[in-house]
Amino acid sequence: MKLRLLSYGWVLLLIACTSELKQHELGAQDVVSDFRHYDKHVVKSTNVAKYKQWWRQFLSPELNELVKEALRHNAKIKQSSANVDIAKAFLQKVQFSWFPTINMGAAAYRGELSQLNINNNGNISLLNDLEVKPNWPYYGYASGFMPSYSINFIEKYQNQVIGTQDLSAKIALYRSVRLTVIGQVVASYFNILANKQQLLTHQLILNDLREQKRYALVAKQYGAGNILTVEDIQIKIAKYAKSIPQVQHNLYDSQNALRVLIGKPNANFNFKVQFEQFEDKYLVPIDIPLNVLEHRPDVEEAKYLLKKDNAQIARVMSKLIPSFKLTTIWGNGGLYFANLFSLTTNILQGQIAAMMPLIDGTIFMEIKQAKAAKSVSFYHYISTIHQALSDIDTALSRRKHLFETYHVITTALNHANYRYQLNKNKVDFGASSYAQILPLKIEIHKLECQKIAIKQQQFNSLVSLYQALGLGGELA
Repeated sequence: MKLRLLSYGWVLLLIACTSELKQHELGAQDVVSDFRHYDKHVVKSTNVAKYKQWWRQFLSPELNELVKEALRHNAKIKQSSANVDIAKAFLQKVQFSWFPTINMGAAAYRGELSQLNINNNGNISLLNDLEVKPNWPYYGYASGFMPSYSINFIEKYQNQVIGTQDLSAKIALYRSVRLTVIGQVVASYFNILANKQQLLTHQLILNDLREQKRYALVAKQYGAGNILTVEDIQIKIAKYAKSIPQVQHNLYDSQNALRVLIGKPNANFNFKVQFEQFEDKYLVPIDIPLNVLEHRPDVEEAKYLLKKDNAQIARVMSKLIPSFKLTTIWGNGGLYFANLFSLTTNILQGQIAAMMPLIDGTIFMEIKQAKAAKSVSFYHYISTIHQALSDIDTALSRRKHLFETYHVITTALNHANYRYQLNKNKVDFGASSYAQILPLKIEIHKLECQKIAIKQQQFNSLVSLYQALGLGGELA
């Protein structure tokens, strides 16, 4: 309860901090400066290194290898990594826009002038001697370099901010995908082990029921039993025989999920360890401070997207500021006009142009659209924070419930084993028959099935807790 109160207090602090953002401020914003609330009942340690690869605490080489395979071959991780490369290329493109561009070109032309009228206003004798022709051919060429540079520093700066925040968001998303895949691999691994043990236990129950039926038939044959008892046992046999295909389906489903996760559709899994070898009670992270949520991938992604949309407003507003373009032509050219003259020359020409919109309503609509997009990102950020805290609270609450249930079932199983042992002693001393303790043995196997199911849920809840804390998705 105290953790929950501190969590909600942290949310209110974040809302207060983020509400100070100015929509028209051109600089990048620190949406969250720090997560400063800690639970006073736990160790205030910032050393989360031992939990970054939390699946190694199970001391299972098989599981460690599966996680490595998934990180190397999972298609979703590769896809997310490619998106990071796209974002990096976009940022580099923006960074190169700070430098001038240089184009090189060449052109050749040829044509004719017809109906040429020359007014010799300067009384040039050469023009008086020109022979009148119907057509005057000419041709020429031009080649050189054309450096150019566009000047709108605010737009360039905001484009770089947008590219930087977009790259950070893509990296956070990549970490989120890694975290999800790791969690699914661990969950699938334990689901496979649990379903295998469930399958074996269901088979033991089925064997005990068949043996009980055999004793019931013998008792009926000698008049010590009746057909109703036999039929009742047969119904139980049918019930458990029906449950085995469902357990097998769950096993195959978990195996197929794991094959997809590690990127090997034809993989075979022959795990050597048994589910009962793992214990969960020593693996709960109790010294994790609440400020680890600052680095939870989806919280980071939402934060960077909010910063990106904040910069987007400034970028659109920069269109209202005059922009300048510098252009230079450096090269040579030539002109050949009929048989009169030829001209070749070096060319060096500079040009500056200024431009700004005078009447363009679309810019104001783009500003309005950018502000609305930022509002969406802001509320998405707040919603992500709420969801992160809710995920942790839900995971902790579920673990508490599962441990209580596990304790009840374990206690019941211990009593059932004790009762079975007492009655087995009677059988060993000839004071009772084996048929009388078979129901007790079957009851033990039923409780073992329940214990396996609860333990399986415990491991899944542990995975959910680590995912809620955002641990395990760090970049290698």
